[in-house]
Amino acid sequence: MDANAHSTNLQAFANLLVRAGQGGCSDVHVRTNAPPMGRRGGRLVPLGDGSVSSDAILELIQATAKRPLAAASLEYSFDIGDALRARCHAFRDSDGWAVAVRLVPHAIPSFSDLRLPPVVKTFVEPRPGLLLITGPMGTGKSTTAAAILSAIAARDGLRIVTLEDPIEHRIHGAPSCVSQREIGRDCVNIEQGLRDALREDADVLFVGEIRTGDELEVALHAADMGISVVATFHTAGALQTVNRLVSMHAPDAQQIARERLADSLRAVISQRLLPRKNSAARVLTTEVMVSGPTTRECVRDLTKLKGLPAVLERGTDVGMHTFDQSLLQLCSSGLVDVEAAIAAATSPGNLRRALNLAAMNAA
Repeated sequence: MDANAHSTNLQAFANLLVRAGQGGCSDVHVRTNAPPMGRRGGRLVPLGDGSVSSDAILELIQATAKRPLAAASLEYSFDIGDALRARCHAFRDSDGWAVAVRLVPHAIPSFSDLRLPPVVKTFVEPRPGLLLITGPMGTGKSTTAAAILSAIAARDGLRIVTLEDPIEHRIHGAPSCVSQREIGRDCVNIEQGLRDALREDADVLFVGEIRTGDELEVALHAADMGISVVATFHTAGALQTVNRLVSMHAPDAQQIARERLADSLRAVISQRLLPRKNSAARVLTTEVMVSGPTTRECVRDLTKLKGLPAVLERGTDVGMHTFDQSLLQLCSSGLVDVEAAIAAATSPGNLRRALNLAAMNAA
């Protein structure tokens, strides 16, 4: 491909991503010999009729990644002008090269923009311990983490180190000292990056995602050392998060793991996105667990863990709540359709009864 054709294709790719972002898409998928697709309101929609060859997609990957493609997949990110950042996963499939792009606005949303619960503001105080932001893929965990980190970085005198694969939101102009490190570019792997961070005088450490037992062990060690650790984790709620964290340890080490987690877990923010009523947009629903004597006892004692959801339900005075309580509030405020909320509920029957009672009281 000559230089002019390469430049034209690269500009066309950038234009496609900008148009997709302006059209409300969160993700773009470009595949060999197929029209590009965008995810809008949780559903994939076509972004045009044209298609791109495998060689052209490979050229685009190499130009935007700006580092060698040593395997059949690559994670990286790059800026698209002043408005957007692209987090890319390049890979091969049966037809050739493809790239999945997450579109990330440069401006980090505020807590109110995201409709985060008020208790999240208390986590801006950098205290020792592990703050986990959990949820399925595509539910805004990284955006919530960025909002929290940006608020922390706005304070004076803090040293913040992030380990991301790749970097999504950049934190600029903060009075704190911030180092954002990208796995594969700035450090070999996340385990090494975590161990490096322990020598970098960090007050706050952000781990883009905890995936393995080794990564969890270093994160807990950092929390034990007095560092405020923020991380994302792929679990559905607080109860599932505790179970999954414990299961990452060998059976004979799981009781010790419970003890450590009870002492180290500062909070768990779990989140999902639901269709907004009469809109193509989506709205955040959350579950929050905050460390306290009762929640620590649930984490520490397997026989009491099943009672954790009831503890969250009763803990509204400290900002705790379940998904069903959040869904009830969203329905009451008219943001989410009742049937969509019931379909997403942990206890659909209980939520329906609560909604009926709320309607009777309002009548």
